[in-house]
Amino acid sequence: MENKKEINKEKFLKREKQKIEKIYEFDKEDLILRDLLAADRTILANERTFLSYLRTFISLVIAGCTIIKLSSSIILLCAGIFLIILGIVIGIHGFRVSIKIGKNLKQIKTIKEKYKIN
Repeated sequence: MENKKEINKEKFLKREKQKIEKIYEFDKEDLILRDLLAADRTILANERTFLSYLRTFISLVIAGCTIIKLSSSIILLCAGIFLIILGIVIGIHGFRVSIKIGKNLKQIKTIKEKYKIN
């Protein structure tokens, strides 16, 4: 029973992967300027999102360090530590999201290079 579920899961994943691969299949003649610009906008949006996560990470860590350095209260010390931990978690999350989306965008870049599209 367990083995049958795994086989069905593998078949499902294979079909889904084939569907995704079909999205990126096209003829060079079908590619128009709008498509190229959309690909560029998507790549730039991913970079912008990553920089936003990075900015938030840096801001929270610096705020936490500042609160820890300037405070004498245990409550503020805990708040500073919380901000540092929150900043690190957000930074890691942003990095993981950026890598995940970047892998998908690599297919777009490969298509552009394959057809020598600038």
